[in-house]
Amino acid sequence: MKYKASLYLIQPLTNLHAGSGDTTYGIVDREVQRDPVTGYPVIHSSSLKGALRELFAHHLNGNGSGNGHAHETVETVFGRYIKNQKENNVPFSGKYVFFEAKLLALPVRSNKRPFFLAVSPCTLTDFFDTLTAFGIEAGELQVKFEAVRNSSLFGSLSKPLVRGDTDTHELIVEDFEDFQVNDNNDWKEFLKTMHEKKLLGEHVILFGDAHFAQLCQQLPVIARNNLENGISTNLWYEEVVPRFSRFYTVILGPDGDTTFEDNFPENRIVQIGGNATVGYGQCKFQRVSLVEN
Repeated sequence: MKYKASLYLIQPLTNLHAGSGDTTYGIVDREVQRDPVTGYPVIHSSSLKGALRELFAHHLNGNGSGNGHAHETVETVFGRYIKNQKENNVPFSGKYVFFEAKLLALPVRSNKRPFFLAVSPCTLTDFFDTLTAFGIEAGELQVKFEAVRNSSLFGSLSKPLVRGDTDTHELIVEDFEDFQVNDNNDWKEFLKTMHEKKLLGEHVILFGDAHFAQLCQQLPVIARNNLENGISTNLWYEEVVPRFSRFYTVILGPDGDTTFEDNFPENRIVQIGGNATVGYGQCKFQRVSLVEN
């Protein structure tokens, strides 16, 4: 079967906790899922596929519980379980392949505006390398990124870099107070196109990989209260990825098959991760085309 890869942007509208399981050490009781190599937050493919399956099953009034009676569309996309003669559940794979969602940008607080979007050479390079690996065309955006990558910009990031039109007078971003100001034309054109493609916002700061990793290790931690019969019995701490972050993922589907897109709810909202009843993980899930059709 011939597959075609599609790129999707995931934008949390509320704080996101796709959990890695409870921990028994350290300050944080429940941590988010992380890439084992970079340490950046990710959404594992199993979590993402499960969230999308639940959305489709509910939206199409199917039953995605795996009992053999799921809606035909849900089965086509995500697979199904049927019972064999020995009454054991036998899996049948769906036609679509789901990959983990990787981090593209992280919001960072500032005294000049509510937040900037932080990116790094690693997040940007990984993004474009992923596009290349899956054969997703990026057109002029790829050309502009290569111009940035081949310049000296990525190699001179001892301080976070802001655009020349940013007000840096007494600027503080998280714990950083010293910045490079750069009007590199390649970088400006690249950011402009990223904004036009709705991958990034207007206000972006480029951090070196070491500083960006530091930001990713300092995600917000929220104290939660465990109640039993209305009485507080325990205070525990949960790590979250803040809203306004940007993730991306790739989904492979049969070439020419539009079942996934045709049946996605119109509002493009999917709940990912835990704590749905307190509003966590409401995410905009949007397909992105980087070249003109």
